[in-house]
Amino acid sequence: GTDPLMLLDGMAVDRATMEFVPPTDVSRIEILVNAGTTGIYGVRAANGVIAVFTKKGKDLSAQNTPDKNAVNATLLGYATPDEFY
Repeated sequence: GTDPLMLLDGMAVDRATMEFVPPTDVSRIEILVNAGTTGIYGVRAANGVIAVFTKKGKDLSAQNTPDKNAVNATLLGYATPDEFY
């Protein structure tokens, strides 16, 4: 087909599902068209990606503050250690 890959809060959905998302619930929309940005989605994204993020879904770009009871762990063995909560 010639339809782009449709993502709703990170999950692949079809066009009919997107029609039921109220415009007032949309936080942002990302359009990905080149191989550099669509590569992580594989062959399904050959015609591009339309990613819709809702206000109710988890916004991965937001900075989350870790819980006060979270333990900071630094993993060794990477070029630059990453912190996981």
